[in-house]
Amino acid sequence: MNTLLCFQEHLSDQQIGVFANEVYCCMEQQGFAAGFEMAMERMREYPNSDRLACMLASVLEGGLIFFHVEEKENYQQQIDALYHRLLDSEDTAVHNTTRRMLVSRYITQENYQQAQQLLDEIENERPLDKIYFQAQLDIAQENYPKAKQALEQKLFSQITEVQSILLSLIDIALKEADNQQAERLADIASAGADVFELMHYGKYSTYLQIVMAEKDKERVFALLTKMLSALQERWEPEKTTLYRDIPQKEQDPRLGNMLAKSILQEIKNSGEDGRFVWEDVRFEQLYRQYVEE
Repeated sequence: MNTLLCFQEHLSDQQIGVFANEVYCCMEQQGFAAGFEMAMERMREYPNSDRLACMLASVLEGGLIFFHVEEKENYQQQIDALYHRLLDSEDTAVHNTTRRMLVSRYITQENYQQAQQLLDEIENERPLDKIYFQAQLDIAQENYPKAKQALEQKLFSQITEVQSILLSLIDIALKEADNQQAERLADIASAGADVFELMHYGKYSTYLQIVMAEKDKERVFALLTKMLSALQERWEPEKTTLYRDIPQKEQDPRLGNMLAKSILQEIKNSGEDGRFVWEDVRFEQLYRQYVEE
């Protein structure tokens, strides 16, 4: 391999994407440990590419969720060490991504002071006004395809964020024992997923944490059936009204099954809180169908 290429400071996004896909495929075919070693080898080949290291750390993070991993805690510590090493990166995207990942980790660990410190350091990377004014400029110059693409991408990003906010509000309502408010919020989120042409999965998933909290077994299984079925559907933004001009990437046909596995494994590992679900024979049937197939 060309020495200059190995040690170049910047890889293209396409090259980084190829390497990330290689690592994922290696994890899937040969196991997490093999994928982890491949990722480490790539980072040794390109020691100055912070973007590559950040992307591969994210792929490995996903691997811990989607695949069976021996010594999971040990690998998690090594991935966290990668994020900590990248905290000083001058690349804004890497700067923010590493902080977001570690903020989530610190919140889980109840290390709120460090979480707040890193959160305060995240730079604003979403200049809405700039995108809007750029679109107005493109419209004035009759560059309609460019304007539509930018605005549709921004709309998708914004409505996805709104849905995430609603899920957090549902969680708060449940913690405050205000189930009626949680149900109303879930209704809004479900309607939003429908109106804004998101995946059908979003119409059902907003209610899951409510029915789990209420231990409503029949409703849990009704929702799970719809959610897991919806995950098998291919979302086709090119056929929507709102996102048809966004450039389409080929979707991984395995993604739906991977998400289904993650949902079911989370329930199976939920301990006493989820016992009323995972001890039911219907759950075992779903588990065999999506996880043990």
